[in-house]
Amino acid sequence: MKYKMIACDIDGTLLDDKRQISKKVKDKIKKASDMGLYFVLSSGRPYMTLRQYVELIGQDSLNANVIALNGASACINGNVIYNKFLSKKAKIEILKYINKHNLSYISWTDDALMYNRLDKYTQEYVDICIESTKKYQILKHQRIVDEKEFISKNVYKIIIIDESKRIEEIRLDFNQHFTDICAFSTSQAYFLEIYKKGISKEYAIKKIQKALNIKRNEIIAIGDGLNDLEMIKYAHLGVAMENASDKVKKEADYICSDNNHDGVAEVIDKFIIGE
Repeated sequence: MKYKMIACDIDGTLLDDKRQISKKVKDKIKKASDMGLYFVLSSGRPYMTLRQYVELIGQDSLNANVIALNGASACINGNVIYNKFLSKKAKIEILKYINKHNLSYISWTDDALMYNRLDKYTQEYVDICIESTKKYQILKHQRIVDEKEFISKNVYKIIIIDESKRIEEIRLDFNQHFTDICAFSTSQAYFLEIYKKGISKEYAIKKIQKALNIKRNEIIAIGDGLNDLEMIKYAHLGVAMENASDKVKKEADYICSDNNHDGVAEVIDKFIIGE
């Protein structure tokens, strides 16, 4: 088997627009896994919200290989191999910007989902996270009432949530003023996700491939968002979904069907099972 690992994004890639995984996709993943392929979920979400999807594709959620939080954390066989947090300086400067522009945000710390206020943006995010974790544990979530206390916490990432046009304006601001203290990307048009400088899904893939003794030319990466771009460019075979942004498609080696038409199954069939 030429390829030994697939790093696959979740939202807009593995999941259809109803946040479901089709039987065809699940069957292809199982067949490829039975052949010895490492199928690694790669997401901006934290691990606790990914367990349901690990189980849906037929893997043991306690022994999974997962890239979480856009690469700020990763697990091999269920064991966390590293955690990376925003620097104190980054947290201070980001909060100054958020407060100046009166923005809504949520944040994943090492012990809770936190937010500065509940509005139509943050409430939906919190509700989705509660739903995705209720089978396993009660999700600790709370409003930030003391910014100094928040800054003292281990923070994986901060997500600014707003209308897509506003997020693009904020992203341009960050390109001008924040590249020296943090990394950031847009997984969805209405999110700006901010995490430790140097962190990305590519960073996580490199750590996992080293631990599993897999070569770069044995890796496929599949995604649709700008936060998938670096791993798509790094992998030997970078795959963009048909529903991906034009920028992601431009950098991909192959474009598969969209997330509502079993694109992930197509890739497995073409490059793993049918090779």
